[in-house]
Amino acid sequence: MSARFQPLAAYRDDAVVAIGEAGSRTTAELRRDVLAVAERLPAATEGSEVVIVCGDRYCFTVGVLAAWETGHGVALPPNTQPEVVRHLSRRSAVTLLLHDTDADEGADLRAWIAEGRARPPEPRELRAIDENRHVATVYTSGTTGDHQACAKTAGQLLGEAAVLGQTFGIGGGDRVLATVPPHHIYGLLFGILMPLLSGASFIRDTPFHAETVAATARRWGATALVSVPVHLRSLTVLEAGSLPAFHAVFSSGAPLPPATAAALIESHDLRATEVFGSSETGGIAWRVSETCREPWQPLPGIRVDVDVSGRLLLDSPFLPPTEARPYVAGDRIELLEDGRSFHLLGRSDGIIKIGGKRVSLA
Repeated sequence: MSARFQPLAAYRDDAVVAIGEAGSRTTAELRRDVLAVAERLPAATEGSEVVIVCGDRYCFTVGVLAAWETGHGVALPPNTQPEVVRHLSRRSAVTLLLHDTDADEGADLRAWIAEGRARPPEPRELRAIDENRHVATVYTSGTTGDHQACAKTAGQLLGEAAVLGQTFGIGGGDRVLATVPPHHIYGLLFGILMPLLSGASFIRDTPFHAETVAATARRWGATALVSVPVHLRSLTVLEAGSLPAFHAVFSSGAPLPPATAAALIESHDLRATEVFGSSETGGIAWRVSETCREPWQPLPGIRVDVDVSGRLLLDSPFLPPTEARPYVAGDRIELLEDGRSFHLLGRSDGIIKIGGKRVSLA
C-alpha cells in the first residue's frame, strides 16, 4: 500500500505557520485560504499544472497547496524573468498562472485570498497526497543549454522534506528564514516544505542583502537560516552579535568556499551545514563545514557507490520512480573505508557552478 502525505498534520490549528511583514498566519488560516483558492481554480485534468510565481512565501504556499488540493501539479520556473514565466505558462499542460503582483496575466493570489476571507469556505482537512502522484515540475538552471524539466512525485518531494526535517532536528519551535526564492527547488524544500512537514514556522520575506538578512532574522526570531555561499559570505562582514544564534545554517546551490566557512565561524561562531544534491537527484549528502574538507555523509535512505571511472553511483528514494538504479551521476567521488562517506572530486562532465548556475568548461 502506498504512503500518503498530509502537509499540515504536524500543526495544531492555532499554531503559527508563517510570520513576516505581511502578518502572521495560523494553520487554521492557512487551511481556510488554501480551500478558498482551490474553489477558484479550474478543474484538474490528466497531467495539468499551475505555474506559481510569488515573492511572498505564504502566498506561494497557499498556491501550491491549493493546486495539490484540486489535483493539479505545480510548475516552478527556473527564474522569474517575464519571458521565462510566459514561455512556461504557454505549455499545454498549464491551466493557470498564479502570482502576487499587479500583472495583467494570470490571477493575483492576494485577491483570491482576500475574497476567501470575506466568504470563508466550509472548513475541512486538506486531502492527503499519494506518494506516487505527480506534484511538481522544477527546472535546472539551463546555463549550458535549455532548462531541463524535472518531474517530482509526492514521494520524492515531500518524502525528502520529511527526511530533511528529521535529519537536521527541525521542529515546532523553529522559525526558518530563507534567502533563496521558493521557486528554486532548494528554497522550496528547505524554506517551505521542510518547515511544513516538521511543524515549524517559516518567515514570509526573502531578504538578500546582509543587513536586511540580519534585521529580518532578529525581528522574527529566526532559528534556522537557508542560504547560499554568496549570501553567507556577505554576512561575514557584519559585526559580531548582529545575527541571532541560529541552531542551523544551511548552504547549497554551489560549493562553500573554505574562506567563507572559516569567516562565519570567526565572525559569528556559526557552522554551515552544506547540502549536496541537484534538481535531478534531490538531496544526496550533507556535512557540517569548518574547513570544507570534511567527508560527505549520505542522507538517510541513500546508498552511494563508485564505478571504475570514479563516478558516483546513487540509489535514492528521491530519484524518479522510473529511473534505473544505480543512477550514474556526473560527479566523481572518493568512497571512504566505511563504504558510506565520501569526498567530492569534481564533475566528470566539465560542469562547474558559479553563483549557483551551471557553467560548462567544454
